[in-house]
Amino acid sequence: MLFPALMLFGGFAAMASNQYHTLVLEHLHGFSASQIGDAVALGATSQIFLPWLIILAGKWLRNYDQILRRAYFCLAFFLLCFPWVKGYSLAMLNYYGIVFSLSVCAALQGIALIAATKPHGDKWTLIIRSMGTLGYAVSCLISIGIAKYFSYTGLYIVFAIWALLSIPASKMSGAILHTQEKSLSTKESLRKMWSPDIIVLLIVIFIANMSINGATSVLSNFIFTELKATNSQVSLAWTIATFAEIPMIFASIYFLQKFGIKGLILVGIFLSTFRMGAISQINNLHQLYAVQTLHGMFFGASLSGVGIYFGRKFGTKNMQKINLISQSIYGGLAGVIGGKAIGLIWHHQGLRNVYLYAFIALIFASLLGLFAFKESKEIAN
Repeated sequence: MLFPALMLFGGFAAMASNQYHTLVLEHLHGFSASQIGDAVALGATSQIFLPWLIILAGKWLRNYDQILRRAYFCLAFFLLCFPWVKGYSLAMLNYYGIVFSLSVCAALQGIALIAATKPHGDKWTLIIRSMGTLGYAVSCLISIGIAKYFSYTGLYIVFAIWALLSIPASKMSGAILHTQEKSLSTKESLRKMWSPDIIVLLIVIFIANMSINGATSVLSNFIFTELKATNSQVSLAWTIATFAEIPMIFASIYFLQKFGIKGLILVGIFLSTFRMGAISQINNLHQLYAVQTLHGMFFGASLSGVGIYFGRKFGTKNMQKINLISQSIYGGLAGVIGGKAIGLIWHHQGLRNVYLYAFIALIFASLLGLFAFKESKEIAN
């Protein structure tokens, strides 16, 4: 599992560029609050149809890892170009290219993670997932110094290098899942998803991801504008958040073993609810640094829990298509609605209220998950 771990390390290190995308749109390309919201919403549309493209492409490519390596290359290209492009249209197109490439990487890295760790037990999914978190944290740490002494261009060159380094790691990791192996048809996958536990789980994750992902996408703008931070302090906030995620991931192993997958998913949502409420009230960087320690619980615990749940219920071979279809719902559609909402809230009521509304939505998601989601004990052969 060494090379899958290295692949996740490099891939997540490149994803650390997320902390700067909306800042670049605002500072270098002159985007307004509503335009940034439109950009986030547009970027999220890729996650609606992207999973279906991956499924179709798998019929002609020998293995999904070929798509992943091409996505890393495209990501590096768009990252290099982003600070240089001129004009609203090109900036929007370049941003979409970054988000599209990142979406491919995230979807296939998730499948690769489950495929590599399934034979070794669920706790290894969280352990190897922590290598991605470590990569993100190291990249954020490096970006503190780069942001202080170099421009956005220097930052994006480093992020692009991380993406390129993930290509050989992916190659040496071997096949993710052979597409020629017989798996569920799309129709059968949709039929299996039409069960009470999956429907409720998708609704819960939909609401949570809509709130968390939307608010997180403009958190750097919040830190910079509302808390009067520098770029280095923005990077420091994300470094603290990501390093704090590592021990919490290992704590998640305890929750998984003690309370099951439902407990793992809910603890991430509960702590994220508290975090959004706290961000809506904080007034200085020290308070933010403390709250940022809870950042990774949804992404590292809740979303990992969803992958574990699908893998356990449907089996590794069948869960790949179900996971991709699900991501088009709770990742894509939720991201579009969340992105548009943050732009409107930011424009009309101020950036701080984005986090207040996210807090309210997460309370509803928490209650729905706690009382309506009934974890199935079915285990696939």
